[in-house]
Amino acid sequence: MTPDLARQILEADRNSPRPLMTDAQREQLGRIAFGELGAEQSAPVDVAASEPARDEAATPAAVKVHPGLAAAALQHRAALPYGLWLLARSLDGDRSDARGDGRITYDALRDATVSMGWSYDKFRRAFNLACELEMFIRANGAVYIRGLLTVARMLGAESVGALPVAVPTDALSKVATWHDALLASFHAGRRVEPLPITTRTVKALTGVPVRTQYDRVRRADVTVIKNYCETDAPASTHDLNNIRETVNAGAFAGKSGNIVWQMGNTYVVSESRYVRLKRGNTRKVNHRLRAGLIVSAVGQQPKPARTYHETGASAYRTIKAANKGQRTMPDVLYILKDVTKAHDGRPLFATWRTAWQVV
Repeated sequence: MTPDLARQILEADRNSPRPLMTDAQREQLGRIAFGELGAEQSAPVDVAASEPARDEAATPAAVKVHPGLAAAALQHRAALPYGLWLLARSLDGDRSDARGDGRITYDALRDATVSMGWSYDKFRRAFNLACELEMFIRANGAVYIRGLLTVARMLGAESVGALPVAVPTDALSKVATWHDALLASFHAGRRVEPLPITTRTVKALTGVPVRTQYDRVRRADVTVIKNYCETDAPASTHDLNNIRETVNAGAFAGKSGNIVWQMGNTYVVSESRYVRLKRGNTRKVNHRLRAGLIVSAVGQQPKPARTYHETGASAYRTIKAANKGQRTMPDVLYILKDVTKAHDGRPLFATWRTAWQVV
C-alpha cells in the first residue's frame, strides 16, 4: 500500500460519521502514510471487514414502532419487511434517524433473525421484499438502512403517528404475533390520549377486517371499552319504523327510555408490554410528509371535529376558548357520563352525552 492511498483512507475515515476501521488498523495506516513503514513492509488492511462491535451485539430487547407506519405496513401487506427494517434500525442503534442512512452487515442482520427462530428462507424473502420497497440498499458488502421519512413515503403513509411505541423483539418470532403487535402499537401511539375509534375506521387505515380485530387485540393484551352516547330524545316520540332503521345504524332505546347511539371503541393497551416513547422527530417527519402529499378530492373533504372530555369543566374551557377565538369550535363535543367496570376493575362500557353539536 502506498502512502498516498493510506492518507486517502485516513481522510475518508476522518470525514465519516462512523468509524470505518479499528484503532490498530488506523495506527498501521498512519505509520504507512507518514513513512514509518515502507510499502513492501505494510500488510494489506481489510477495511470492509472491520465492522464496529455493535454489529456483533445480541438481538435488541425491543424495536421502535411508529403507529402510522404500522398501519401502512398492515394495509399494504408489508408487515414482515417492515419488522426486518425495524430490527436493523435497532441493531444499528437508530443512527439512521440522525444521519439519514444507517449501515449494518448482511450476516449480522441474518444472524439476529435466526436467533429469533426465523429460517434462512424466511429471512431471504423478507429481505428481498424490503429491498424492493427500498428500505435497504445492499452495496459494498454492507446493508444501508433508509431513514424514517424515506420508508414512510415508500409505504404511502400520510403520518407516522403521534408517539412511537417500544415493542418487544420476541413479537417478531411469528407472523401472527407480529401482526397483533402492530395493531396494538397502532392503538397505543396513534394519539397522545386514547380516543374512541370505530372498527370501520380501523379497517380503512390498517386493512384488518372487522371480524378479526377483536381477536387480534385480545391476543395482544388490549382492553376494549365500548362507548355509547345517550341522547335527550325519548324513543317513544319517534316512529317505530325510524327506530328500527336507527337500530341497524347502531342506535337503540336505553334503560332511561332515550335513544342511545353506539360510538367507536376505546382501546387501552398494556403499558408493561407496549411502552410509549418520547415524540422525537415525529412532528418534523409528519410535517414533511404532509407537505409533499397529493390528496384526492375525497380526501380533501373536512372531517367533523370531535372532542371528548371526562368532566364538564374541561368541556366548558374548550367552549370558552373557542368563543375567544383561541381555538376552533368542535362540531361535536362529548362529556363522559358513566363508566361500567367489571368485578376486577377493568372498564367495560362508557356512556357519554352530547354537550354541543353543530346541526
